[in-house]
Amino acid sequence: MSDQSQNKMNQKNIYLKTNKIVREVKSNKKLTYSEYIRTDSLLALQDACCKGGLNHHDEHLFIVVHQLFELNFKQVLFELDSVKELMQDISEYNPHVFKVIVERLNRASFLFKNSLSTFDMLELMHPSNFLEFRDFIGPGSGFQSIQMREIELLMGLEDKERDQNIDIHSGIKEDIYYERYMKRKSEKSLKVILEEWLDKVIFPKVPSTFKDNFLKATADNIRFQQNKWNNVNNEKSIQKQVSATEQWLDGKEHCVSKSSVLVCPFQKQSSFIHNNISELKDIALESSDKLGARRKAILFINCYRHQNPELQDYADLIDSLLSLEESLILWRSRHATMVENFIGIRVGTGGTGLSYLQATQKYRIFKDLWQARSYYLAPSYLPSLLY
Repeated sequence: MSDQSQNKMNQKNIYLKTNKIVREVKSNKKLTYSEYIRTDSLLALQDACCKGGLNHHDEHLFIVVHQLFELNFKQVLFELDSVKELMQDISEYNPHVFKVIVERLNRASFLFKNSLSTFDMLELMHPSNFLEFRDFIGPGSGFQSIQMREIELLMGLEDKERDQNIDIHSGIKEDIYYERYMKRKSEKSLKVILEEWLDKVIFPKVPSTFKDNFLKATADNIRFQQNKWNNVNNEKSIQKQVSATEQWLDGKEHCVSKSSVLVCPFQKQSSFIHNNISELKDIALESSDKLGARRKAILFINCYRHQNPELQDYADLIDSLLSLEESLILWRSRHATMVENFIGIRVGTGGTGLSYLQATQKYRIFKDLWQARSYYLAPSYLPSLLY
């Protein structure tokens, strides 16, 4: 078989690479639309028969909306499972594989963003109508959504990063899918796979001069901003910020006091992600050298993405992962706003409520990718690659 034919075969296998797809013809029966999507089964799932039927007209809309969410979650999991499988084998660069990974990550992101309009559907129901049947559906709660917990685990959210006032296992231990949840918890996440790839594959590609070049370019950038914006040149301030950048690049920013971490050149960044003390403690537990190598790899990819097609594909992967988490954050934010609109600050049917939902908006899974945004430079400040 020629290399070109083998390449086409490999590309085809990427699209078929899942144990949920069967190519063999199992039946010669002619399908109908209803048989194919199982309309009868699907349309029989909105009658709330588990509690004796609907208690209000608008309860039907409530059930349909939440079923739409779960169907979206199922497709997100389907896409991310395939991404995980492909990412476990990207030690060698294959542009087609990266294209498929990014395509599926972007699809998962769109599913979250598109489902924001589903909240609009739910708000076609007045909160007072929701209260007419709310008492009858507790202690059931969206908090018990196993698929949402699976998405969090698959992406890489750890229990120690959650709101410690909430028992994440509460209310789901009796769920028929709890065993699947626990299995998912024991598996590698996208975050872990990404970190291993950055450590083992990307960092060895980073030139030995990258750190020094980056720090010099950072100083030049800040110096230009000071002159342009405020007509000043404070070398002490510049060096302080370059030092903080170097600490981050070396994975040692947990040694720096919070007050020394700065935003844009002239203002203390009180809300910066590094101010999360519990996060700094987690970082301190990891090898500074390993963390620093990963961060240099991230910045190297993004600073030189436009100079090399391979680095561009790597950067697209990073951007797609960030986009995925951003879409989840947007979903959480819209969810919290809708809940506040419907029940205010009262306790939810599952025992949580608005304060818990607002806390989840602060979760960050791909922390290094988010933090790196604070250090990016315009590529024009850096010297060109020599290889």
